[in-house]
Amino acid sequence: MELVEATENDLGALVDRWFGLATAMEPYSELNEIVYEDATDVPDDGFRAHLEEPSITDYLVVVNGETVGFVTLETGSRPSRKRSRYLSIVNVEIDAEHRSRGYGTAVVERVEAM
Repeated sequence: MELVEATENDLGALVDRWFGLATAMEPYSELNEIVYEDATDVPDDGFRAHLEEPSITDYLVVVNGETVGFVTLETGSRPSRKRSRYLSIVNVEIDAEHRSRGYGTAVVERVEAM
């Protein structure tokens, strides 16, 4: 499993996977309700903005050359803390047909090693 930094060519794959993640979260809170009927309705401008934002990076989760998910990471600092720099997982999604194979765990472990 490798994390491959997403590029402009990957925006469609990110949007499709984000839509799946977002719709899966809808039943858990009305705050998760999304306004899009279909992934094709979702604009890619949110992920496009990530490409220009140095504190946010989207990675494709790739196994044997096949994209099986994505993860969004955010870096920053909290000056009031002794360990001020942080790295947070904002989104993580593994495609349904690739779940329960340890890929999500591998993503978290890879991020922890960063």
